[in-house]
Amino acid sequence: MDLSFFVDRRVGSVCLSKNQMIIRFEGGVVLDSACMATIEVGGVTVASDLPRDLAGHAGQLIADVVSEVSSDVDGTLRLTFRSGAVLMLTDSGSPGYELRDRVRDHVDRGLEERPRQNGSCMYGFADDVDLSFFKGAVLEQVCLGAHQVILRFYSDVSVNSACWMALAVGDHRIESDDPRVLAPALMGLITETVVDVRWKSDGTLFLLFLNGGVMRIEDDAAPHYESYHIKHGKDLIVV
Repeated sequence: MDLSFFVDRRVGSVCLSKNQMIIRFEGGVVLDSACMATIEVGGVTVASDLPRDLAGHAGQLIADVVSEVSSDVDGTLRLTFRSGAVLMLTDSGSPGYELRDRVRDHVDRGLEERPRQNGSCMYGFADDVDLSFFKGAVLEQVCLGAHQVILRFYSDVSVNSACWMALAVGDHRIESDDPRVLAPALMGLITETVVDVRWKSDGTLFLLFLNGGVMRIEDDAAPHYESYHIKHGKDLIVV
């Protein structure tokens, strides 16, 4: 199989769920993996078939460009990046990994277009906003871009953030607006259930998870720019 289409492709985003890692490259190339992955970044190597173990290294691949690609007869795929980072996927059987030279609709839906619904607000929350729908929502997937974090919950709820976030999961506490820094802590919340939600009129959102994890998202954007938006079914709240 000719895999030369990987060369000179830039990593656009990395999506992580409990058992799946999806790497989306510019130009519509998608690498969907549920198998053993080895990632080397800065001379440090991590190998696992669990996305949560790979989160920190996988996040470092964002915006990097593939310089070389190779594959073995056993299905092992190796991508070398301009930074010197290396990603190796070992096809150990079902479910393995899948390559697509196009973007799946159900993965990309809602990422390119950001429509404004009637009744949406910007710069803080409206006085009558009700975010109680977060209660009982289970975090299914975390998608990381160069400047964006997308949180997808099972209950048709998602948060698309390009702003400052603070996370506390166990002894791990971190605050940043860099998705690559936030990745390991965010993975600690995958499959966790939201048990409480609180919000302030200035646009600050607090989510408390069943495992004791706490997430704070702040409206830190300059005027005329949105910090994050929340989708609940067909409803859109822009902050």
